[in-house]
Amino acid sequence: MTRHQKIFLSDVINMSKWGGRLWARQRCSTDSSGRFSCLSGDCGTGQVACNGAGGAPPTTLVEFTLQGDGGKDFYDVSCVDGFNVPVSVVPSGGSNCDSTSCRTNINARCPAELQMVAPDGSVDGDDDRKKEKTNDRTIE
Repeated sequence: MTRHQKIFLSDVINMSKWGGRLWARQRCSTDSSGRFSCLSGDCGTGQVACNGAGGAPPTTLVEFTLQGDGGKDFYDVSCVDGFNVPVSVVPSGGSNCDSTSCRTNINARCPAELQMVAPDGSVDGDDDRKKEKTNDRTIE
């Protein structure tokens, strides 16, 4: 999780009015039959393109609404579907726009019962949705 990549929303979205989620996928590969999949953030299509499908938790989400209520843009970082990578949103242009992020790799502090463990034994995500099954234990 040391690789950093800048993604400019203007390079991804060609619409002035749009709302949606972006997420990172990790440990992706293509099997011998040509099926593409990822250990975290996989969208289940078997292809690189998700074609409207969401990423399977755990995924750190970046959510956008462009030209929303009153023509304003809204954005946030969410771990509602768990956590797989640190992310930051840094707006450019406009005024009174603050950055938002979840920059800390919380996998190191994730309780064992919430961890998503990779085949090599490393922790690849924190599946926060499992809290209901673990008496609402939280990461402190």
